[in-house]
Order: sequence, then structure tokens, then C-alpha cells
Amino acid sequence: MMSIAKVSIGNADYYESRIGRSPEGYYTGEGDSPGTYFGQLAERLEAEGEASPGALERFLDGRHPLDGTPLNHRSTGTSSTSRIGGFDLTLSCPKDVSIAALLGPEEYRKLILDTFSDVAMETIDALELHAWTRQGSGGSIKAFTGELGGIAYIHTDSRAQDPNLHMHVIVANMQYVDGKWLTLDARPLYSMVKAHGMLFQAKLRAELARRLGVAFDDQTSDGQATVRGFPPELRELFSKRRSQVLTESQRRQDKYAGESGRELTGKAVTKVNAQAVLTTRAQKSDPVDLDVRQKAWAQEVQAAGFDLNKLYDCFGIFEPREPLNVEEIAAMAIGDLSASKPSWRHGEAMKPVLAQLPVISGDSSSEVADNLTRLTDRVLSDFSVIEGGQPYDVVGTDRDYPMRPHTTVSTILQEHQAIATVLNSERKGNGLLDRAAVSAEATEALGDGEQAAAVLNVATDGNGVSLIRAPAGSGKTRLCKTLASCYNNAGWSVVGLAPSAAAAEVLRQEAEIERSSTLTKLLVENDHEAGPMHPYRLDRSTVVILDEASLAATNDTAQLIDLAREAGSKLVLVGDDQQLQSVEAGGLFSVLCEHFDTNELTEVRRMTAQWEREASIGLRQGHTVALHQYMEHQRVHSGAADKLVQAAFERWDTARKTGRSLMVMARTNDRLDDFNQLARSHMRESGELRGSDVQIGKLAIAIGDEILTRRNARWIRTTSKRSVINGDRWEVTRIRPDGALDVTSMDGRGKATLPADYTTADDQISYAYGSTVHRAQGSTVDEAILLVDQAASRNLMYVGATRGRENNEIWLVDEDGTTRSNKETQDAADREVLYQILRRTDQEATGSEVVWARELGYEIDDDRIHQLLTQAGRLAIERKVHQIHGNLHKKGADAEAARAAVIEAQKELDEATKAVERSGTKLGASEKRLEVEEAQGIIGRFRGRHDIAAARTSVTKVTELRHSALTELESASSKLEDAQSTYDTALEITQQTTRREQAIVGSLKQRLALDDRGRRAAAAAGTQTTVGTDNQSGNGRGLNPAYRFRTAEEHRADMDAFYEQAHGYGRDGPYRGI
Repeated sequence: MMSIAKVSIGNADYYESRIGRSPEGYYTGEGDSPGTYFGQLAERLEAEGEASPGALERFLDGRHPLDGTPLNHRSTGTSSTSRIGGFDLTLSCPKDVSIAALLGPEEYRKLILDTFSDVAMETIDALELHAWTRQGSGGSIKAFTGELGGIAYIHTDSRAQDPNLHMHVIVANMQYVDGKWLTLDARPLYSMVKAHGMLFQAKLRAELARRLGVAFDDQTSDGQATVRGFPPELRELFSKRRSQVLTESQRRQDKYAGESGRELTGKAVTKVNAQAVLTTRAQKSDPVDLDVRQKAWAQEVQAAGFDLNKLYDCFGIFEPREPLNVEEIAAMAIGDLSASKPSWRHGEAMKPVLAQLPVISGDSSSEVADNLTRLTDRVLSDFSVIEGGQPYDVVGTDRDYPMRPHTTVSTILQEHQAIATVLNSERKGNGLLDRAAVSAEATEALGDGEQAAAVLNVATDGNGVSLIRAPAGSGKTRLCKTLASCYNNAGWSVVGLAPSAAAAEVLRQEAEIERSSTLTKLLVENDHEAGPMHPYRLDRSTVVILDEASLAATNDTAQLIDLAREAGSKLVLVGDDQQLQSVEAGGLFSVLCEHFDTNELTEVRRMTAQWEREASIGLRQGHTVALHQYMEHQRVHSGAADKLVQAAFERWDTARKTGRSLMVMARTNDRLDDFNQLARSHMRESGELRGSDVQIGKLAIAIGDEILTRRNARWIRTTSKRSVINGDRWEVTRIRPDGALDVTSMDGRGKATLPADYTTADDQISYAYGSTVHRAQGSTVDEAILLVDQAASRNLMYVGATRGRENNEIWLVDEDGTTRSNKETQDAADREVLYQILRRTDQEATGSEVVWARELGYEIDDDRIHQLLTQAGRLAIERKVHQIHGNLHKKGADAEAARAAVIEAQKELDEATKAVERSGTKLGASEKRLEVEEAQGIIGRFRGRHDIAAARTSVTKVTELRHSALTELESASSKLEDAQSTYDTALEITQQTTRREQAIVGSLKQRLALDDRGRRAAAAAGTQTTVGTDNQSGNGRGLNPAYRFRTAEEHRADMDAFYEQAHGYGRDGPYRGI
């Protein structure tokens, strides 16, 4: 794998402090490898071989590494140690290879180490082809240099001091163009890191197979593979965090007791716990000679009872290489790209190609690189791939700037089909309610403001699809509740949908929309060959509200739009396209809001302070003045990570003691680990955690711990008859011997037992003391603290800074660990980092933003008629579609069986309901007869006795039958509930494993349809098609790259003209032939 991180001048000492005493020291055991110069930029400076002490600092400061001569305007010799001087590209071996290189058979160690070093530098050489710098006003000119330079260091252990062979490649932030020294354009570098990390892995596997006969198991989607025959217990032994918090804390307490003769208590224990939390993660070990490390590792292996000689079994396995199917790899890569993102760049195109390659994809590392280049070019030149515009001037090369966006025809067609459907549904009378009645109800519930106006507009616009864009804290849940109430009161059915189960639960509980479910489930049900079950049927008297629409994948939203059109239902899309987006190809909600009339909410209601309401909107829009407001109100702070975590904990603890809610958020789970452990240590000392810690999966759990469930488990029901869903917070009340946990909801949803197979599975529970920003989206608390770093985006900062009602703070983690005072948090360096975050967005350009296809359609022109699928390519795609369909059928078997059980349970419930109704009717008749007989018995006392007794016996019998029917009804209802939970779970598991395949197969079918269309166009034109070449141009000919958003009025005029000009295309949709 490869990672990238910014390096300041102040970081130079860490790398240089690990240097060994000689160039041979790495192999002889004297420390780590000394730094060595690399790259063409270093050659330009005549810097070769081993780097001397101080060279890295000079390089990072923009000076000549040999003599310290200033090379650019940044070089002063006294520069700030926090300024970005370069980038650390870290190439890490797989755990198996690291262990084999450092503990494997002696005769193989050096060869593995040499192979690693060779392949790592080859990978950096490949990355040099993406070295650029910026020139001109605002960096509008992109100059290609093809030169990187710096110093590389090889290290052999992890922070936990486990075997971890890796190379730090420190790239200097310098480029040389036309006699001038400039800075590196880091954007292409960042965009290529993941792909080149996968390339490094593929190259390493090829060379280890060639040189040592190492075989590998199948690779994962991120390009990793384990060594075949490698003992998993040995891998596990060296894959732990060795110094856990409690162990370190106990060590410190024992040391104090041994030296002082007394034990630590009270606040002293809390302090030691805090130190243990921070040091076990953050501290970096001092340099230790390799032979010392190896002896310690060997002792650890021996203590675990493992024989290192078993590693011999991993070598000498020479197998024939699997051939490459070029057409299949290209088709699957394009399908994967279409499913993953609406637009993508060169580096992102390389990743699915690498993922589709065989685990050994070349006889040598150079052949792997050649295959990758050939296949990536094949993908980028495919007739279904469209290259966007390049708003830069490029100099120094005839190649494209690697940040140029690409998209696929299938992506554009999907977006534009949705646009056409929405356009065609305007003013068709969908969902029309009485204006006066809606106005009265909305005003009573929401007041006389924009929320009520939005409800009134949606209920009376007559559109098939209505749009509501609502910023964080604008009260969209109340709006949805009122909108649903208006339709319910008018006799309509309301269906609530959301991309996640947690958001669907909010619709059900807070918006009071009983028929709420995930968007995926409704789509799956309506796609079933037997038709949807009753709760998921749509008709002309149904209104569908999709909440968090910006989080929904484009494919799902487009399907829902089509489904609502076919059923004649009213569809309302509600969301905020400036918050976090879908993890799949998304952006359709944003496209629709830009093209059509949208109900915009602008009044933020969550925050108590008016300035913060206004500033949150400015933050959403990326205005720097909004950041100034947060700074002026002392809401922005910065400092070293450990100091900020400690301060955040103290604030959290104070709020907790006073009964207030304070949420601490971070971008990643790794950043939260320290905070969570600190919170646990304090709770342990205060007695809130009871009993010993028990290892449950990857977590140490005690009674009193607060945990988060991270996977839906609808078969687990609480005492309040609620399902366990992703994002629920719980307090642990009992730990069972098998690892099951008894828990109580912290959100008032009752009690439940989480079974062992749930709690011990990977990543299904986590501590709930802090939260990632993604999990926090949609939450509201009293106060919020966001720990933000340089890799954050505006969307993430906006979400994190809008969770609190009374106070929201942004705490900037200083990457180089420099401690600063409150006054210095406002300095230029911090502001520049925050400005960079504000300029960075998580939103990928949609296909429509990449290029503008001709009037909502994609037309194959004469040039493209000669650029169709080869026969081999078509057969490869058809074979892959058939194969994927078979896999989907197998994976869906459990869900299908669970669905059948739901249908059967529903039938039983219907029968039980009818039986109750019949028994009620009989009971009513019997009671009436008894009443009549008793009335007659007053007159004919002796004659009526017999009839009265018979009537009473009948009432008793019928009453017993009714009780029995009610019992059966309750049992049937419970059975249906259980069956639905089982179905939901099976469906979710199936969707998790098949969603990507479903999207890919959809893209593959679209390619076949385009090929059919092209062949028909060629036949109609009497042109002979040319197939059989791999060079299929895809530069977007026939498409206008000068794209701009167009207004709804322009679209209406364009569509009218389009229908008149396009023979055979009607208002029902312009894509019937595709």
C-alpha cells in the first residue's frame, strides 16, 4: 500500500534519527537504512547515494541538499518549521512479506529485501510521470516536469514495534521549469497515490513469484493479497496493538508502587490513564538495531509456540500465469467506474483495472506496468468513455493534465433520463391538494414562514417530482412531518424513504410516517418478478418522501423517479447537496436542484445565536468571511493532536457531569481512538465502568461502557419492539460468557441482547464516546467539537460545525505537533489551512457537469460509428453479464427464502384477522340472541328457560372462539414481525455484497445497448462498421464540453425543439431505443 502525508521542516529529525551507521547497516543489523537520494530532480542537483545528516531539512526548506544554497524565494534558512516542505510517500509491504523478509529463512531474507527496495523505487519512477507544477495567475498554466526528488528511508517496524517493512519516500516540494524553482503541484500526486499503491503490490507479487516462487491467494478489491500457505496465526501474532492502554497504565502504576512503596489513587490514577492512552498510540520508538529487534520477535514467536521453519512452505511454488482477457477487464473496469463515481480521473481509472487483473499479472514487474498502461489506455479510449474539458493551459508535454475529468455515456444517460422524466412530469396534477386547507394546516404547524411556504408549494404545484433543499438545522424533519400530515388528512397514503435505516427510523418516529423504510428495500420489492408486497406498492394516491436525497446513489434515485412516474405517484426529494454525499456514484439530487424550480430553505433554526445561524450558511457556501466569524467568537482553536484530544475530553467530561450533551467528532475512526480510550480510562477511575474488561471482538468492554451498533440487525428486537439499527447508542448492563451483551438504549428505545455472533464480528460495534462526522450527520446536541485536519473538506467541516444548538467549535489539528497559544490560532498558517479546507469539496462532478450531451441525449455521430465493440469484446461482456446474474441469483437465495416466509406469515395474519372478524360477528349475533331470549323470558318465564340457557352457552362458546382467534392473531402478528426482521436482515446482507455487482451489470448492459444503437445507426446510414481494434477513441466528439447549468425555462424550450427534431422520440421519454 501507499499513503501520502505532508511533511514540514520540523519533521526532518524523525526520519534522520532512524539512520544507521553505514550503508550496509540495514543488512548487518545496525539500525535502519540510511537515507538515499532518489529521482531525476536529485540528479539535476547532482545529489546521489547516501544523504548526509541535515540534507533532508535543507531539501524541505527549498535549499540545495548538499551545500544549503537557497533555490527559491522560500529559502531563508530560518523558515517556519510548520511550513509544508515536502510529502511523505510511504510504501508498505503486506504483513506476510514483512514477516518473511525479517524472520523468514536466512537465505531468502536479503533477496526479499532487495526485491522490495527495487519495486518501491520502480513505483516512484512511475509516479514521476505525474510530476507537474503551476504557473500563471492562479496556477492556470500546468507545466509538466516529470521530475521528483528527495530522500528515501527504509524502516522495519511499526509504531507497535511489530515487523513492518516500509519505505518513506520524502518528496521535496520543488520543481524546476525554465530556469526557475517552483513548488510541486500536489493534486496529481494525491490523485495517483492509491493506484500506485496497488501497482506497487502487483509489481511486488510478480517479482516475488519470479525470483522466489511465492504464490498468492486471490486479491481483494483494494489490490492486496496474502501469501499462499502463510500461517494465519503468525500473521495475527504481529497484527496487534501490542501496548494496550490498560497494560501500559498498570505498568506505570506498578513502577510507581515499586519505587515509592505506596499505590496511586484518585486523580493520580486518572492522570496515569490519560498518559497511557496518548503514549500507546502516539509515541515512536527510538532507533534499535535490527538484530535486536529480530531476536525479540523470534522470542515472541517461540513463546507463542510457533515454528518459523514452516515459512519454507511459502517458497518454490511456481505456477502458470493466468492469461489476461483485455475486453473483459476493460468492460468490468468501466462498469466499476460508472458504479462508483459520476466522474473520475486518470488515477481513479487505474484502480479498477488493477483490481480486475489476476493476482500475478505479469512475468516481471515491468510487464505488470506495461499491462496496466495498455489496459488503462484501453479504458480511457473506449467509445463509452467521455473526456471532459480541460480549463488549463498545458506546457512541457502533449499529454493531458491528469486531473482532467472523465465520465461514461451510461452515467450521462441516467442523469439526463431523470431530468427528462422530471421535466415531463411538471404541471401534470400529481399530488394536488386544496390550497386553503394546506395553508391553514401548514401555518398552524410551522408558522408563517418559508417552511410553511415550501409545504404549500409542494402540495399545490402539481409536479410529479418536487424538490426541497434544506441546510443543516433548517427543520426539514418538522417540514416532512407537516407535509405528510397534510396528505394523510386528505386521504392519501404517504411513504417515507431514506438511504439508511437510521434516517428511515427518524421519518417513522419523528416525522410520524408509519410506512417508512430504506430506499433500497422499496426498489428491490418493486423490481421483484412477482411484484411488490403491499406496504411497498405505489399508486396514484401515494406520496413518496425521500429524505437525505443527497446521500442516495444516482442509480437508486433515478430508479425511484421512474417508479413514481410509472405508478403515477407524487415524489418529493428532500436533502442538502452541500453536506456529505453518497459513497456510490451520486449527485443526481444536485443536478435536479440546479435545473428545476426548488423550494429553498434558508433560515437556520437549530443554533441559538443569530450570528452562528448566518455563519453556518456562509460556511455551507464556502465563504471565508464565515470562518472569520467563527474566529472572532473564539470558536476556532489549534494545537497538537494529543493536547486537543485531552482538552476535548475535559470539555466532554464537564458537560456530561452537568447533564448536557456534547459531541466530539473527527474525520476518521483512528482520530477517535485516543478520545474513546481516554473517556474509558476516566470512567474506570470514577467507578462508572464496573468489573473487569472483557475482550469482545476488537474492543475491551466492561459493564457501563457506552457502545454504538454499526450494522442493522432487525432480527434483534428491543423491549419496545424496536429493531437494532446502525447508529444506535447503548449502555452495556451485562456481559454474558459467550460474548453476548445485554444493553439499554441511550435514546429511549428499550433494552436488548446483542448476541455473540453480532458483537464479535468485525466493525459491528464501537465505542460511542466520540463520533465520526459521517455518523454524526443528522444529529443534534447542545454543544459540538470538531477535530479537523488538513485532509478535511468543506462538506465535512460544514456538517461537523452545525451539530450543536448552543455552541459549535472547530479545533484544527496541527500536523507537525506544534503547540500554539489561543492568540496564535488566528495566525496566517492556520487560516490558510482552513481556507484550503473551505475550497476543497467532497462532491464529484456529475456526468452533466463534465460534458453537456446534445439536448438531453447522447448521439453517436459518424466518427463514432466506426468505434463499436469488437466481437470479442461483445462476447466478453455478454459472458460477464451472464456470470454476474448467476452470482446475484445465488447470493439472493437467502433473501428470497426470507421474503417467501414474510408472504406466508402475512397470509396467516390475514386469515387470523378474518377469523377474529368472523368470531366478532358471531359473538355479536349470539349476544343479541341472548338479549332477545332474556327479554322474552320475562313473559314466558318457564317456557324461555331452556332457550335462555342455550343462548348463554352459545355466547360462552363463541367468546372462547374469539379469545382463541385473538391469540392466533397475536401469534400471527408476532410471526410476521419476526419474518419481516429476518427478511430485512437477509436483504441488507445481500445488498451489501451485491450492490456493486448490480450497478456494474447495469453499466455492462448499457454498453451493449449503445453498441446495438451504433450498429443500427451504421446500418441505417449504409456505413460499414469497423471493429477489431483496441484503439477506440473516446474524446467526446459529438458532445459539447462547454457545459453550463441551464435553467428550467431553457430546458423546456430545448426539449420541445428536441422532440420535434428527433424522429420517433416522444414526450414519454427520448431513450426508448436504448
